[in-house]
Amino acid sequence: MNGLVGVRRASTKDVPTMVRVVRTSARWRDRARNYRVVIDGAKVGSVADSDVAEFDVEPGRHTIRLRIDWTGSRELPFSIGEAGTVAFSCRPARGPAI
Repeated sequence: MNGLVGVRRASTKDVPTMVRVVRTSARWRDRARNYRVVIDGAKVGSVADSDVAEFDVEPGRHTIRLRIDWTGSRELPFSIGEAGTVAFSCRPARGPAI
């Protein structure tokens, strides 16, 4: 898994404070398996192939990482203000199983 590849920040008063994880479709690798979403060291959910998952977080500084089996993305720090959304995009690593 290549992990998290992009960050986009948006903020409006009508939007709850949350993290959005967008998973790009894979041809073969990891297609049938979900990635576990870990925020601040705790599993908060998962995201399937070609899916979007959203998780509520408190405003402030956090870390995010995606896991599958024994491997995963590197841990990325991020900050979020009140009524904001931070979006991350993920995809499998490139390799022979693509």
